[in-house]
Amino acid sequence: MEPATVTFRPRRWPIWVAGLTMLGLLLVLHATHTPAHRTLQLTLLDAYQKAWPRERKSAPAVIVAIDEASLAKYGQWPWPRNELARLINAIGALKPAAIGVDLLFPEPDRHGGPAVADGTANDLLFAVALRDNRAVLAIAGTVADGASGSGVFPPVLVEGSDPLLLMPRLPQFRSVIRSTPVLDRAAAGHGIISADAPDGITRNIPMAVAIQNAIAPTLVLEMIRVAADEPVIRLRANADGLLSVGTGDVAVPVDKDGRAWVRYGRHDPDRFVSAVDVLEGRVDPARINSKLVVVGLTGLALVDYPATPVNPSVPGAEIHAQLIENIFDGDHLIRPRWAPVAELLALALCGTLFVLLTPLVRPWQAMSGAVALIVALAAIGAGAFRISGVLLDVASPAVALILVFMTTMAGKLIETERQRRRLRETLQVEREAAARVAGELEAARRVQTGLLPDAATLTAIEARCDVAAWMAPAREVGGDLYDFFKPSSDRLTFLVGDVSGKGLPASLFMAISKALCKSAALRCGGAVDRILSEANAEIARDNPEDMFVTAVLCSLDLQTGEMRYANAGHDAPIVIGKNGLTRLVQGGGPPLCMFDHHDYPGAAHTLAAGELVLLYTDGVTEAMDVERHLYGRDRLCAVLKGLPAATSCADIIAAVRGDLQAFGAVEMLADDITMLALRWHGPSAKT
Repeated sequence: MEPATVTFRPRRWPIWVAGLTMLGLLLVLHATHTPAHRTLQLTLLDAYQKAWPRERKSAPAVIVAIDEASLAKYGQWPWPRNELARLINAIGALKPAAIGVDLLFPEPDRHGGPAVADGTANDLLFAVALRDNRAVLAIAGTVADGASGSGVFPPVLVEGSDPLLLMPRLPQFRSVIRSTPVLDRAAAGHGIISADAPDGITRNIPMAVAIQNAIAPTLVLEMIRVAADEPVIRLRANADGLLSVGTGDVAVPVDKDGRAWVRYGRHDPDRFVSAVDVLEGRVDPARINSKLVVVGLTGLALVDYPATPVNPSVPGAEIHAQLIENIFDGDHLIRPRWAPVAELLALALCGTLFVLLTPLVRPWQAMSGAVALIVALAAIGAGAFRISGVLLDVASPAVALILVFMTTMAGKLIETERQRRRLRETLQVEREAAARVAGELEAARRVQTGLLPDAATLTAIEARCDVAAWMAPAREVGGDLYDFFKPSSDRLTFLVGDVSGKGLPASLFMAISKALCKSAALRCGGAVDRILSEANAEIARDNPEDMFVTAVLCSLDLQTGEMRYANAGHDAPIVIGKNGLTRLVQGGGPPLCMFDHHDYPGAAHTLAAGELVLLYTDGVTEAMDVERHLYGRDRLCAVLKGLPAATSCADIIAAVRGDLQAFGAVEMLADDITMLALRWHGPSAKT
């Protein structure tokens, strides 16, 4: 009985549904640009800047810092405006390209002096210094009403779009905080210093903002305009928003809302010149000549130090200086308009690939593929940043792909566990079936063993002969047979046979063949030729599987030692006597069941007292070792010749078994092995 087998087909569609559902949800979240998505994106872009900060190529900007040394020399802030006027004049004497004052003066000088319109005499001195040195003053945008209004800004030329459509896209301020009117009117320009930093990190700066109905440039852009003596600010746009903001030949690429990403380098003290050194004439004119100078506070107790992706805190003036270096070195960071679409498409394609292929491959292959794909995305993002300054968000797609992969793998593992559970149930059924089969085979083995005669019983009742037999089936049951019995008081019939095939079918056919041979022997007495002929006819009558049996049958006269024998295609018996070994090759015919009717010839051989006859099946001579070498008849005969003449039947069989064991054939039987040894002691040995 063969145990049932079950083939499982993985139900992959639920895995695909789970993966595609997760992918669809993540695509929607990615497209809507959630706060979590924005945070992840900015974290990655910050990591790029930390890993590969910009190398400073040129020094177009210098920061004149009102630092701790300057405050120690000239007193605490705020300084009198006449002192600031002296600083601006000292800078102007070194002939910079432009001066940008990153400071606000919304109130008159509180240090006194003669009052004048809109301020004090000190304010007037400072205003004259601003006017004579074409300085640009900072202004701060605010969403509150009032303040100082919008003021006057340079003309703006918009290319490629309607200014009225463009205005709502810019950062919006309802008014600005400006310096006092006397100072504000004296300045050569005014630039916005407001920059959004929602999480405290300044990553980009608006190059232009909308203040009521006017467009105002950032401080850096206004300094460049004043230095180049350009009349207008140029905005290039399309229907989707701004493309660049600039003046003259300068064009800074921006996001559609006018913000420019700053590519930061490390903090560099060489960008700074102390105000006290300028005031006291200790500065090399080459440090400032033809440079854009930013005047700002750096005293630690006076200002907040904003954070950048590269440095946890830097003076605000250094951010302006780094933006100037970006512009002059052409080292911009760009977030292309096509980037969000490309990222969404990459997520859709890679996610679909994950969902479709993960259920079809092994887990380690899926994991390796996922790691390789995510590494490839990371390499693309890093390469785009380093080579061309393009900001690609590969972190959001990568995290989304990990979630899609985890969802798909979870579905795969659930399905695998379901299949394992079903397999365990099936294996349990198969084990029970196998146990039943094993029990049935064990019962068949016991039945087959029970059909074979016991040599000890025969020896006990018949002292004229000694018999020993051994059978080793290749499987649980075998197709070999042997038998010995006394059809009369002075005659002993014995035989050995070998059924074609192995296992249970051969054992059943063996039992039938043995019974029919014994029945024919009991009817025919010592006529071995008639025994085999009648047995052949009986066995062949009902043989639907066309099996056959080789057999050798011997009939021994216990009084005279005459042994008649007939052979049906079997190995010839071996007689072991005083003259050595003799093979009984006479009386041969075809195996039983090869022909429905066949007359088998008989032959005779007379045993001398003490001689032994050995019957065996071809499982002995055709036994093989691990290298598939045959045991062979020659080795068998060599073992028999080496035994003493008085060796018992049981010891002869034990010697052959031991040699088979040494040959390495008993552990891996290819065929059933059977041996029967009979020694005739002579007529005088009575029971």
